[in-house]
Formats: sequence, structure tokens, C-alpha cells
Amino acid sequence: MQILSLGRNRIMTYDGIEKLRSLANLSVINLEDNPIAMDEDNPTREYVAAFLPKIKYYNYTLIDDETRASAREKYSRELRKLEEIESEELMRREKLQKDTEEEVLLGKCFVEFLIQQRLFDTLFEPWDNALNVDEKSLQLQEEFRQKYVVIAKELRDIAVQEHERRQEEIRAFKNCIEDARKETQSKAQRLIETYLEEKEESSLDTSSTSERLDEMWKSLMEEEVLLFENIVAGIEGFRTSLENLIGEFFQRAQTCLNRIREADSVYLDALEEAVTEFIMLKITSNRENEIPADLKDSDSIASKIIQMGQRQRLKIDETKRVLVEKAKVWVKEFICELHEEEVQRNRNNIVEINYFLDYEREIITE
Repeated sequence: MQILSLGRNRIMTYDGIEKLRSLANLSVINLEDNPIAMDEDNPTREYVAAFLPKIKYYNYTLIDDETRASAREKYSRELRKLEEIESEELMRREKLQKDTEEEVLLGKCFVEFLIQQRLFDTLFEPWDNALNVDEKSLQLQEEFRQKYVVIAKELRDIAVQEHERRQEEIRAFKNCIEDARKETQSKAQRLIETYLEEKEESSLDTSSTSERLDEMWKSLMEEEVLLFENIVAGIEGFRTSLENLIGEFFQRAQTCLNRIREADSVYLDALEEAVTEFIMLKITSNRENEIPADLKDSDSIASKIIQMGQRQRLKIDETKRVLVEKAKVWVKEFICELHEEEVQRNRNNIVEINYFLDYEREIITE
């Protein structure tokens, strides 16, 4: 939109007009005969000149540089505040877009659990906080989180690297398929052109032309069947290649997840020791009343640590399983998509070949 005419309305405030700054192509605005245009102390022309820098004409009259500079000076404080708000909003939108793009990418890489430390957060339940008895126990959890972040970053980079590797293989395979299709198409085109030239240059009788058509149909179908069989075989071979790539990725991913599990075990051992020390300190200093009720029994502490560890190990193992399952489903669906695409292409080409031959037969029998 380049021109916005809002004249002769009941606009009584400038609130919201600054939102027009987002309209990149808007260069003309008309607000005459509105209540806000009657304020002689704060002319609407000045407000528009200050807050809408892309507007060149107000009420179809050019806004000169002097007017704009004066208006910006007059509203300098309000402008600074608005520009700060816009800058913060821009940063928020850019972060949101970046986060969204990262989420989509990690989904394609089968590692959604890395989004915003999702896996780490799921390792803990609210009741685990009972074991965070002092600063030392909290520090141990933070150290575990920091180790997790480092390993998760490595896993993220591996996942993206392997994703790009798969995409490169897919591009190469599709290029090979396309080259084979183009080659077969060129052969078919040459066969048809040769037939049409012979028909144009010779005076073949109906019987001879029909025989020539049969020969061409056979040649075209042989080329199409050969192409179809080769592509289907190629797709099955590519399935194996993708499965091998996925297997290699899983081995690397599993190494990272095992490291997270090891870091978790170290954390749990240190946590049990820290909680035990905390309890002993309270007992020796005659402050047993400061010990949480559910931690007064040493067996209870060990039980809570064991339960936490079992749950966390199961969560990490489940993450491995889901990763593998998603990757396998992707391979299956992708190969199925390639196969269906080739089957449909083959059917369309066969219909096209038969249609052309039927059309030619109709001509020679007329």
C-alpha cells in the first residue's frame, strides 16, 4: 500500500499511528478534517514527519527536510522511547525466528530432545528438590548441567553434520535418477522423431506403417520398463545406503548419550555423599531438627538416589530408542515416497506412449 487516506473521520488521538512505520511502501497519508488535525499547537504534519520517516507526502503535500528535522527534534524523547521498543521487539522476533528454525532443524536431525535443554529438564522431577539440601548439592546439579550442555552441543553438531551428509547423498541420488530419466526421454524422443520423418518421407501403406508403429511401441516400452526397473533397484540400494548412514549417526549419538549417562552417575554419587555429609553435620552439631523429615533415615536417602538414578537412566535409554525409531521411520517413509513417485511417473509415461500410438493408428486407418 502506497497511499492511505483517512480524512474526514473521527480520529482523536495519535495512538497507534506509529504502527504504520512497518508499512515499507506507504509514502502518502491523508488525515485532514479529523479532530487530531485541529490541534494547532501540535500539528499533525509534524507528528507524521517525526514518527513516519517513510511518508513523503502529508495531505498530498511534500514534507521537506527542514520540517522533518524540526519535528524529530521536537519529539526526540518520544522517538527514542519508540525506537528502543522497536529494537527490543525486533530482537525478540529475530530470536523467536532463530529458535523456530533451530527447532525445525533439530527435528529433521531426530534430536528434538536437545531443544532448550529439554532432555536435561526431563531428568528431574519436582520431588527431587528434596535432595538439594544445601549450596553444595545445588552446585553439583549445576556442574552436571554444564557437562550436559557441552555434550549436548557436541551431539547437536554431530546431528546437523550427519543430516547434511544425508541430504548430500539424497541430492546426488536424485540427480542420478533425473539423468537416467532424461536419457530415456531423449531416446524416446529420437525414436518418435525417426518414425515421423520416415512417415513424412515415404509412402508406406497402412500395413507397413502399422508394423512400424508396433516396432516403435515395443522399443519405447522396453526403454520405459528398463528405466523403471533400474530406478526401483536403485531405490532399494539407496535404502541400504541411508540405513548405513543412520547406523553411523546412531553410533556417534549413542556415544554422546552414554557420556551424559556417565556424567549423571558421577553427579548422583557426589549428591549422595553431599546429602550424607549434610545430615551428619546437622547430627553432630545437635541440629537434627533442621534435617528434612524424609531424609532423617539414611536408607531413605539411598533409596531416593537409587530411584532418581534408575529413572534418569531409563529416560536416557528411552531417548536413544526414540531417536533410532524416528530415524528408521524417516528412512521407510522417504524410500516409500521415492518409490511411489517412480511408480506414478512410470504409469504416466506408459499412458502417454499408448495415447501417442493410438492416435497414430487412428490417423493411418482413416
